[in-house]
Amino acid sequence: MTIRVLHIDDDARFAELVAKYLSQNGMVVTHAPDGGRGLAVLERADVDVVLLDVMMPGIDGFETCRRIKAQAELADIPVLFMTALSDSEHVVEGFAAGGI
Repeated sequence: MTIRVLHIDDDARFAELVAKYLSQNGMVVTHAPDGGRGLAVLERADVDVVLLDVMMPGIDGFETCRRIKAQAELADIPVLFMTALSDSEHVVEGFAAGGI
């Protein structure tokens, strides 16, 4: 079974590195450069897991996660935050938004 990953991150260079690594390990990676476009991808593509940056222009990662979890057909997709923010306040906010 191939794992389908949606990586939502505004850092194109980092997204390239993540895609390269995950692809080399048998995963199929789709990249979206912001929350709005990530949500659009989720409307039309089957995804097994979302890797999500927090600090993005427009819709930030926390709000993107809340919107994913608010949709019944998407609520079971695991959302993993990939961010430099590691203080307890941001960690709690990520869990509260529905991330793991």
